[in-house]
Amino acid sequence: MYFKIHPNCNMMKLIEAMDIVYRLANKETDVVFGTSCDENISENYVKVTVFLSYLPKLANANNYIE
Repeated sequence: MYFKIHPNCNMMKLIEAMDIVYRLANKETDVVFGTSCDENISENYVKVTVFLSYLPKLANANNYIE
Protein backbone atom coordinates (compact mmCIF):
# COMPACT_ATOMS: atom_id res chain seq x y z
CA MET A 1 0.00 0.00 0.00
CA TYR A 2 1.51 3.29 -1.11
CA PHE A 3 0.40 6.76 -0.01
CA LYS A 4 1.27 9.99 -1.83
CA ILE A 5 0.55 12.96 0.45
CA HIS A 6 1.20 16.66 0.90
CA PRO A 7 4.04 17.31 3.40
CA ASN A 8 1.53 18.93 5.80
CA CYS A 9 -0.84 15.93 5.72
CA ASN A 10 -2.25 14.79 9.06
CA MET A 11 -0.33 11.58 9.73
CA MET A 12 -3.00 10.36 12.17
CA LYS A 13 -5.36 9.89 9.21
CA LEU A 14 -2.78 7.65 7.51
CA ILE A 15 -2.34 5.65 10.70
CA GLU A 16 -6.14 5.19 10.86
CA ALA A 17 -6.18 3.96 7.26
CA MET A 18 -3.34 1.53 7.91
CA ASP A 19 -5.11 0.23 11.02
CA ILE A 20 -8.25 -0.53 8.98
CA VAL A 21 -6.18 -2.50 6.46
CA TYR A 22 -4.45 -4.47 9.21
CA ARG A 23 -7.78 -5.31 10.89
CA LEU A 24 -9.41 -6.45 7.63
CA ALA A 25 -6.45 -8.39 6.27
CA ASN A 26 -5.94 -12.09 6.88
CA LYS A 27 -3.55 -12.74 9.76
CA GLU A 28 -1.19 -14.43 7.30
CA THR A 29 -1.15 -11.41 4.99
CA ASP A 30 2.03 -9.41 4.64
CA VAL A 31 1.07 -5.74 4.54
CA VAL A 32 3.73 -3.27 3.42
CA PHE A 33 3.24 0.50 3.51
CA GLY A 34 5.13 3.26 1.75
CA THR A 35 4.71 7.03 1.69
CA SER A 36 6.04 9.93 -0.36
CA CYS A 37 5.35 13.65 -0.22
CA ASP A 38 4.31 15.92 -3.08
CA GLU A 39 3.95 19.66 -2.48
CA ASN A 40 1.91 19.98 -5.69
CA ILE A 41 -1.16 18.16 -4.32
CA SER A 42 -3.76 19.55 -1.90
CA GLU A 43 -3.20 19.11 1.83
CA ASN A 44 -6.58 17.35 1.98
CA TYR A 45 -5.80 14.90 -0.84
CA VAL A 46 -4.25 11.46 -0.40
CA LYS A 47 -3.46 9.23 -3.36
CA VAL A 48 -3.46 5.55 -2.40
CA THR A 49 -2.15 2.70 -4.51
CA VAL A 50 -2.95 -0.83 -3.36
CA PHE A 51 -1.43 -4.01 -4.77
CA LEU A 52 -3.23 -7.25 -3.94
CA SER A 53 -2.46 -10.81 -4.80
CA TYR A 54 -5.37 -12.31 -2.86
CA LEU A 55 -8.06 -10.80 -0.66
CA PRO A 56 -10.87 -12.91 0.82
CA LYS A 57 -14.42 -11.55 1.08
CA LEU A 58 -14.46 -8.92 3.84
CA ALA A 59 -17.06 -9.17 6.58
CA ASN A 60 -17.53 -5.39 6.68
CA ALA A 61 -16.26 -3.68 3.54
CA ASN A 62 -17.96 -0.37 4.36
CA ASN A 63 -15.09 0.96 6.50
CA TYR A 64 -13.63 4.22 5.32
CA ILE A 65 -12.19 7.41 6.77
CA GLU A 66 -13.90 10.74 6.32
